[in-house]
Amino acid sequence: MQRQTARRQFLAAGAAAVSTAALGLAVVSPASAQDAPAGKIKIIAINGSPRRDKTTAEALKNALDAAKAVAPDKIDVELIHLADYNLFASERLFGAAAVKGGDEYAKLNEKLADPAVRGVIVGSPTHNGAPSALIAALFGQIDHSVLQGKIAGALAVGGARNGGQEQVVDGINTYLFHEGAILPGPGGSGRTGALLWNQKDSVAHDEFGLGMARGLAQRVAKLALVVPADALK
Repeated sequence: MQRQTARRQFLAAGAAAVSTAALGLAVVSPASAQDAPAGKIKIIAINGSPRRDKTTAEALKNALDAAKAVAPDKIDVELIHLADYNLFASERLFGAAAVKGGDEYAKLNEKLADPAVRGVIVGSPTHNGAPSALIAALFGQIDHSVLQGKIAGALAVGGARNGGQEQVVDGINTYLFHEGAILPGPGGSGRTGALLWNQKDSVAHDEFGLGMARGLAQRVAKLALVVPADALK
């Protein structure tokens, strides 16, 4: 009986190994996952608010802190403000008359295209139930290869508990899917993004929303550590 049991276990393990190899999959154990990348990876948060250091930036900073905490020795983080770039000097989007002083998108494109950037969290205020004009301008001209295979998530800030944040997150996720980004599944909230409430020009009192932002960032960071950069190339 013991020999038969051992034989069954051996055959089952062999079949699983063959199936995995045939599908081109690699099994990564939790212990080895933290050692998978060579060198540090970077997670970038993109602030799509025209208000550079207000509630959307505040939410994204909390998210980046949570992402960094997943593996402090393996993850670098950076916050980018789209308000620092002239994204409206695009002839393709706004016509020849819009181009004055050169298109600054190339600088942002170069930063996002860095192979070390494995995670991206895009945040936007809620403007009439839609992402900001800066977010639309970014995705209107982004190179399709820039976000391909990167782990990405969406975050929205609104002036009420249910102030249109859901539509903004869905809109950003549509952009991200179109660009070939990999989105982590929903956390305990059941949402594939984070929804935050701006109360008196701060999100500090929205513990539920901040919890969503941190949870999203942690899922992005954990996936960014184990998914290879060429996963979707």
